[in-house]
Amino acid sequence: MMAEKRPRRQQGTGTVFELADGRWRAQLDFGIIDGKRVRRTATRKTMRGAQDALRTMIKERDAGLGTDSTTLDAWLDYWLEVIAPARAREGTLQGYRSKLQTYVRPKLGRIKLRNLTPEHFESVYAGMRRQGLSEATIRQTHAIIRRALEVATKRGKIPRNPCAVIELPQAKPNPRDRWTVAESRQVLASLQPGREWLRVACGLLSAMRPGEVLALRWEDVHEDAGTPHLDVVAGLREITGQGLVRTEPKSQRSQRTIPLWAAQVEAFRAYRAETGGVGFVFPGPDPELPTQPKRDWMDWQDMCGRAGVRPITPAGARPSGAVLMASANVPMVVLQAILGHADVTTTARYYAIADSDMKAAGIQQAEAWLNSTAAAAAPSAPLGELPPGE
Repeated sequence: MMAEKRPRRQQGTGTVFELADGRWRAQLDFGIIDGKRVRRTATRKTMRGAQDALRTMIKERDAGLGTDSTTLDAWLDYWLEVIAPARAREGTLQGYRSKLQTYVRPKLGRIKLRNLTPEHFESVYAGMRRQGLSEATIRQTHAIIRRALEVATKRGKIPRNPCAVIELPQAKPNPRDRWTVAESRQVLASLQPGREWLRVACGLLSAMRPGEVLALRWEDVHEDAGTPHLDVVAGLREITGQGLVRTEPKSQRSQRTIPLWAAQVEAFRAYRAETGGVGFVFPGPDPELPTQPKRDWMDWQDMCGRAGVRPITPAGARPSGAVLMASANVPMVVLQAILGHADVTTTARYYAIADSDMKAAGIQQAEAWLNSTAAAAAPSAPLGELPPGE
């Protein structure tokens, strides 16, 4: 009886075989490129590892990668579809796609990876500045494309990352989008306790992001606990095809507990009794759904007008709250924990900025100290009446 023939491998599927030293090798034919046949190999300790490597090579080949003709567009498609989702949530990926498609891909997408230079990206960033975009937006775009090309570099697709040598100016905070301590005090004093006051207080006194405030549910509010507090466990993100979605906070540090001010405790108790304390704390017209960010922004602007203060965005309440707490000498490390920053330098650089009232108080404090030391050293000659010749 004739032995059964083994089925032939389909062309282009590659092969996995064992080496003499016990390791396993995956091999895939990429076809004829620039007049030469190109084969790629990957060696692993186990057969399963080699099979995984082969599947990866097939995906890269089918996406037009792994050859000298790989374009930036082809690599970004693969990075966004296969690599980035392992470390980023859908809302974050949506931001990646938006910035790359808006600013980078139209100008550089057709260029081969191996031909990209730092000057290509510097030209893109210069164009963004001419459009009036902020340095923060430019730095965010740069961070995304640099991360994508760093992976390409590690995988040997390009010898070096052209974005790694680009130096960008520091993004500057917008001092206009925050209130002074006096303005914050005026807002809180002008509003009646209730939903609107609590919405403002969560942003201002608790220094929460707008998406975190709107995502609050009553089970996150613990006004009667031993230490009354809020649990920040979610945020709101607009995701294409899904609408407004309650998602995990932007980082692990953003999941935090924020103690409540005494005024918040009383306001939450009354508001819970009024609403029944079920579902979202700040619902929209449909009690099962949160307030839409656009509606929240419009309500916020209306509130600024009625409070008689300079209008800022809802996001501006967070740095305003940081200024408020910094003026009360809250330690920077405590302020960092309340804000949910991973690095205290971020807190110091972008949020704890002294306003004019804080500066004046600092000068008065220094003057009082100087007067007291001068009086102790020379009781008969207080500051401003120094003896001749001094």
